[in-house]
Amino acid sequence: MENIAIKSGKISNQSSNNGQYLGTGALAGVLSSGGAIKDCYSSANVIQGINVGGLIGLNQNGTIQDCYVNGVVSSGKKSSGAVVGTQYFTSYDRYKQPENVLYDINKTKQNEAIGTVYGSDKLIDNKTGKEGFIGVDLLKEITLDISGIKEKELGLTIKANPITSLSKKVTIKDTSIATYNSITNRIQAHKRGKTELTVSLPVGNNTMILSSTINVINSNIPITRVTLDRSLLTLNLNQSTNLKATINPSDTTDSKALTWTTSNNRVATVDGNGKVTGVSEGEATITVRTSNGKTASCKVTVIKQIPVLTYQTHVADYGWLETVGDGETAGTTGKNKQMEAIKINLSNSSSYSGTIEYCTHVESIGWQDWKKNGQISGTEGQSKQIEAIKIKLTEEMAAHYDVYYRVHVQELGWMDWASNGEAAGTAGYSYRIEAIQIELVEKGGKAPGETTRPFIQHYVSYKTHVQDYGWLDKVYDGAISGTVKQSKRIEALTITLEGAQYSGGIQYQSHVQNIGWMDWVSNGTVSGTEGQSKQIEAIKIKLTGEMAKHYDVYYRVHVQELGWMDWTSNGEAAGTAGYSYRIEAIQIELVEKGGKAPGETTRPFIQHYVSYKTHVQDYGWQGKVYEGAISGIANQSKQIEAITITLEGAQYSGNIEYRTHVEDIGWQSWQINGAIAGTTGQSKGLEAIEIRLTGEIAKYYDVEYRVYVEGKGWQDKRRNGKTAGTTGESRQIEAIEITLVKK
Repeated sequence: MENIAIKSGKISNQSSNNGQYLGTGALAGVLSSGGAIKDCYSSANVIQGINVGGLIGLNQNGTIQDCYVNGVVSSGKKSSGAVVGTQYFTSYDRYKQPENVLYDINKTKQNEAIGTVYGSDKLIDNKTGKEGFIGVDLLKEITLDISGIKEKELGLTIKANPITSLSKKVTIKDTSIATYNSITNRIQAHKRGKTELTVSLPVGNNTMILSSTINVINSNIPITRVTLDRSLLTLNLNQSTNLKATINPSDTTDSKALTWTTSNNRVATVDGNGKVTGVSEGEATITVRTSNGKTASCKVTVIKQIPVLTYQTHVADYGWLETVGDGETAGTTGKNKQMEAIKINLSNSSSYSGTIEYCTHVESIGWQDWKKNGQISGTEGQSKQIEAIKIKLTEEMAAHYDVYYRVHVQELGWMDWASNGEAAGTAGYSYRIEAIQIELVEKGGKAPGETTRPFIQHYVSYKTHVQDYGWLDKVYDGAISGTVKQSKRIEALTITLEGAQYSGGIQYQSHVQNIGWMDWVSNGTVSGTEGQSKQIEAIKIKLTGEMAKHYDVYYRVHVQELGWMDWTSNGEAAGTAGYSYRIEAIQIELVEKGGKAPGETTRPFIQHYVSYKTHVQDYGWQGKVYEGAISGIANQSKQIEAITITLEGAQYSGNIEYRTHVEDIGWQSWQINGAIAGTTGQSKGLEAIEIRLTGEIAKYYDVEYRVYVEGKGWQDKRRNGKTAGTTGESRQIEAIEITLVKK
């Protein structure tokens, strides 16, 4: 084969045959005796084969002359070499030395021309030489420094044995950057930049091309000056801006670190990135300094802006009125016209961050979302009156100013001044706002007027459904709903928050005759029953959301046989459970968080938590007893044959479970809440019992019990599933006591 050029591609042979007569090469897998390859080259990548070579996989005394290789040669299954994977022969006399064969060490990734040699000892002894094979290596980048090392010898390496002298041609693409001296074999730098160096090596009729990048640098470029993007700067108080510094020349080798300073940090400060902040009124000079001492300066003047407050109201029948300023009246007085919407704007306020925000309490809607700086709060075209308003400043504005405001209200006239997010007006009265005044005051300054009564509110309303009367009228804040001394049960109720200043709601649940605790309901939903003649016996009430953070809800009930119970709060039970006593009246009141309760709080709720009854020999079922009472007949040789145990009116979810050990039967399965454990009509006595609580109530209470055993008397008390009584002794239980005990 002559004059074959393979410029690119991928050669692979993944045969599993491991025989020595197979090979993978760019030109030939196997080159046998008499075969010849001359004036050829390959840039193909040879991978994944047996006896992998850049030209020949397996050479068996063939001739290789005037060739070169610069493709990747990957490790094969047996052997790999830059030119020949494996050299195999039986007679040294027949072996022909490859002549003038080159390979690029960097590209082939092989340091040896031949991977493996099989054959004569003479060749094995001579293996280290591999005569006629040459390896070529050239640096990928040659770096020169015009301010340091300006000249270097060409880093071309030719590995051969014996040493072979090859003529080479060296060219540089841009000789203005660097030149080559063929006599000294050195490269000379002239100016900064990059260019390409090419080395041509003749191989037969072909040429091997090697290339490198020449990179000429300057390691010593000093900073000549620094400039700022402005020399004069005016800032508002607390305003910040960034000065931009430019270093010349941009490719300096000096450190580009900058140092920023201010002549007066009480007027203006500067950080390490050139951010300048106005601190107080006055002048200061900001200076930037380079690592080699070059400087530039900017004169800063700090001024204080006075914020301007304006506002505009939308009034019934008039629409949007003219905009007014700080402290002036917006809206109408003496005309009975409702204010329906408002816009408030804060301008000229860049001295401080922040803005003005406001929200309105609107008829049949309640408190709307907060609006800010010029947005509309309230409604247009719906004929809905604004009844209350809250206004506040944010961020730095809030730290330097107070916002005061008062409203003119139907039936009440001008209310007192509120400030900084407090409510002004009314809620729960259906009174319209007719006019408003708003004013900014420097922080800590005097209020524009009285601040005692800016807002009044019905916080909570409630009504009850009473036996024989039906639904009674709605009452507010601590008033009595229901009846007293008329023996009339409350059968249902609704509770509503009206006009609350904060988000959230009110939730409540009632304990109803023959039903127990019903599900929680909220804000105006009926709790209890209608048309079923069922009395409410206990109630729980709680606040949710933001309201719960700012208020406690207190409540008390008037109960059959007991009269007024004490006050309780925030989800605790009020009334009774397990007594079948009706609630006849209720009072509900909101108190600011942590404030004093409306009255005594000692005894708001009483409860029979557990009831039980037993089936006794010769007597049958005994009457139900409660908490710690004896059920059964002690010391009369009358055995208990069955038992039921029930939780009545528990404040917490969960159940009571129990099982009995019965004469001639043994342990029965667990029963739950009122189910019969034991036997009836079989004359089989109970010998032992275990009782336990489950669910949430088990977190708060232990169940404690003791039994009277035939021939032994009262045993010690047991708790929470432990065995009371005996097994294997044929002794019957005659009596039992059960009690719930707080953890």
